[in-house]
Amino acid sequence: MAFMGQDAVPNNGIDHSRRSIPADHGLLFALIAIYWVAFQFIYCVYYVLTDPEYLGLKALEDYSLIGFAIDYAIFFLQPVELLCCAFGALICYAIYMAIHAGRGWRLRWQLLSAIAAMTAGACAFTLLTNLSVNLLLHPEPMTLIRFMRGSIVWLAPIGLWAGAALAFAYNGEMRERERQFAQLESQAHVAQIRALRFQVNPHFLFNTLNSISALILDGRSGDAERMLLALATFFRTTLDGDPLRDVRLADEMALQRLYLQIEQARFGSRLRVNIDLPPALDEARLPGLLLQPLVENAIRHGMSDGRKRLNLHIGARENMQDLIIEVRDDGAGMDTRAPVGTGVGLDNVRQRLTARFGDRAQVRAVASTHGFGVELTMPLVAA
Repeated sequence: MAFMGQDAVPNNGIDHSRRSIPADHGLLFALIAIYWVAFQFIYCVYYVLTDPEYLGLKALEDYSLIGFAIDYAIFFLQPVELLCCAFGALICYAIYMAIHAGRGWRLRWQLLSAIAAMTAGACAFTLLTNLSVNLLLHPEPMTLIRFMRGSIVWLAPIGLWAGAALAFAYNGEMRERERQFAQLESQAHVAQIRALRFQVNPHFLFNTLNSISALILDGRSGDAERMLLALATFFRTTLDGDPLRDVRLADEMALQRLYLQIEQARFGSRLRVNIDLPPALDEARLPGLLLQPLVENAIRHGMSDGRKRLNLHIGARENMQDLIIEVRDDGAGMDTRAPVGTGVGLDNVRQRLTARFGDRAQVRAVASTHGFGVELTMPLVAA
């Protein structure tokens, strides 16, 4: 019987190493380019409004929209302006990398590093632009006063970028933390599902070995042998499965039939089972071994008062977009049952359904003096 496939579980380990260049550096380069094109536009408009002759432009009232666009393109494509933009872009990238290197520091140290990078960037840009102007246009002597004045002027655009770079780096750090948190949450979720699933097998094995021991003590060695063979088949089937994968409802029911064969070897005709599974629901999916604790508890508690016969009903039906599974018996009722949510039984089932379907799943237990029933409601998921 093909119960569950064995798939490799991906490695969800977290890589704590830092990359020297962020993964989204393409977006960073695009932002730098847009920033300097916009800055050159503002620079051009400023001189059109204040001193158009300095850049060889006309007064604003002499421009049409198309004329200004043409003159701006000519101004922007001048070698000295392209060189200034290249210097500015390199400095902006260096500032970002300096800020990026300080990720994980306290905020005040990040701010201090941003201020230091901004100041160094403004001074470097002043030197480089003056060198380019002296080389390509007209030489002007570089004095200390002129250098300080230029550095202060360039603090504004460089500082604006440093602030944006700090926010950009901080946003990247927050996304990285969210990614790590999501991975940790996923690992915890996987560990919880595995633990809940593997909790079933030892519990079932303990009860079954007790039953085999009782058969041997009663001198029913044939029944004990058949029980051992069925137990081996049961575990060979379940242990090969992946606890993270859902199984077909038809396969889950087939596994419960195998388990019930084990119990019927012990109880014989005292245990009567009715399984009602519509063929249309064969392909419905649910966590593997979900019904095992319910069926096991129904027999263990249902026969606890030494009654001669137990009728056990396992049924499934569809209600709108939900799959409803019921496990009901007419054995010992409310007075002899363990409290709901203790031990392996209902609490295990409830936790596994919540881990798989969240609030969309429900577990409802109904106990009375005439028996005990559990109804599971979960989203109807097909293969």
